[in-house]
Amino acid sequence: MASQIVIFTNEKGPWRWFEDPMIGDSEITGNFQKKGITFDSFAELARKHVNIEAFKAQHSSLEQFTNCVIQTTSTKELYMIMSYSRKTVNQRGDGHFSPMAAYHKGRDMLLILDVARYKYPFHWLPRMTVWDAMNEIDKETDETRG
Repeated sequence: MASQIVIFTNEKGPWRWFEDPMIGDSEITGNFQKKGITFDSFAELARKHVNIEAFKAQHSSLEQFTNCVIQTTSTKELYMIMSYSRKTVNQRGDGHFSPMAAYHKGRDMLLILDVARYKYPFHWLPRMTVWDAMNEIDKETDETRG
């Protein structure tokens, strides 16, 4: 499957995104408020609320990523959160998490619902650009960002 993506299913109830009262882990919360959150910590927090499958680029392939994108956008039961490098997509900052909402097969582009809407509105990115951005190395973990 795809690199550092998380597919959320709705089996444990209606839950979409983190809010402070939902997190409940002061050690992790304190760390990511100071220096951000790693993919593994994000996945650990998500597992407390939903069933997930988490994959990193370094343990998958472009074909697996593409299949996961198609699977996710073909149903209302799955959600995909991607961890990627903003630098690779010509944005300010570096590590970032945002959900993917749609795939345009004809143009081979993904619709990213940027969670920092004050900074970047929803936008389309080429699938290959997203794949490259997920394959950037996270300096904190020395593993692929996504």
